[in-house]
Amino acid sequence: MITHKSEYSLLIWSLNQILDNCVEGRTQKGLSEPNLLQYENLDWAAFSNLTLYHSVTALVAESLSYQSEEFPEELADAFSVFLTSQRESNEKRTDAFVEVLSALQTAGISTIPFKGPILAETIHQDIGLRSFWDFDFLFSYSQIKKLSEVLKSLEIIGSLPDTPKQVEAYWKYSGQAVYRREKDKLALEPHWSFTSSVLACDLDYEAIWTRSKSQDWHGVRIRVMSAEDEFIMLALHGGKEAWAKLKYIFDLARFLKMNPDLDWSYISSVTDKVGIRRVIHLALEVVIATFDSFRTFEYPFKDRDKVAQGILRKIQHCETTLAPEMYYFNPYFMRIRERNIHKAKYLFRLFLTPRSSHFKIVKIPDSLFFLYTPFKVLYDSLVLPLWKVWKSLTGKTSTKLPA
Repeated sequence: MITHKSEYSLLIWSLNQILDNCVEGRTQKGLSEPNLLQYENLDWAAFSNLTLYHSVTALVAESLSYQSEEFPEELADAFSVFLTSQRESNEKRTDAFVEVLSALQTAGISTIPFKGPILAETIHQDIGLRSFWDFDFLFSYSQIKKLSEVLKSLEIIGSLPDTPKQVEAYWKYSGQAVYRREKDKLALEPHWSFTSSVLACDLDYEAIWTRSKSQDWHGVRIRVMSAEDEFIMLALHGGKEAWAKLKYIFDLARFLKMNPDLDWSYISSVTDKVGIRRVIHLALEVVIATFDSFRTFEYPFKDRDKVAQGILRKIQHCETTLAPEMYYFNPYFMRIRERNIHKAKYLFRLFLTPRSSHFKIVKIPDSLFFLYTPFKVLYDSLVLPLWKVWKSLTGKTSTKLPA
């Protein structure tokens, strides 16, 4: 994250403006005007691409392009058009999402929407200021079958394996599924957990449901997480993505500004119980290191975690690269956990749990489903490496695996 490039510095300045003007849960008017002369050799094309990469273009449009006469007029117009377009798209797709939630409510399925439009409205009071594409919501694991039936009746189809045992294993492994409706490209991600089981972040979801509250949202009844549970979710989400985008960091920073009275004793107890103290510590330290608004921010269980500080330095200098998938070993997922038991669980689940790709390679009847475990180990540890060696030696350019 730390970089001496003018474009990045200006981007951080613009985001800091929004944070600085968020007082007691309300965004104040009168953002400061930047002195663009202090940023040497600004490359406006690079700046624009940077905002797109970090998914904060709409925020910059709101905080910067209207604040300075020195800002290029054409780029200000482009940012304004982007913000208008994103707002219209978000509103239209959210209407479709609300219809789905209403159908689920009618079927007796309770939901806790998170991230997406509900986060945009709570931390920005403007659905257009946060980028999102799919819609995430939490539901009870016991209602998977009913959920799929309701979504199918709405022509929303899940990308699921073929057999009942495979579907059950898929849900347990992923913690979520991807559903899509082709006619309007509506994308849903129903979750029974915030992360894949492979990461061994085994939160008490019954407690999360118990602490949630019923609320009317766009005319439909939903449940809303407690602020503490939502904070933990945002920290886990950003940590899972290795804080690769400013969007994740800003979400958490803005959330903290809007929720100054978090119950840190509860958060501390959860982090200790689940073994994610370092994950939470890293999340807060990333926010503090990125935004001037948090330079003096203190939290009760702050400690000098040398491993977390090392990860933070790598993130700040963009040295941490992380594939969006978690299906292959990555030392980052080991380092963000403080206890050996959770590191062991991560390795155990990663190397022994079959997933959808293995179900596609070989067809094993559900009665012999247990055979997928040795097949996964054999395929991943022997067949796949040998195939990669053969591909390298023969100069084959095809990326198609023997599936």
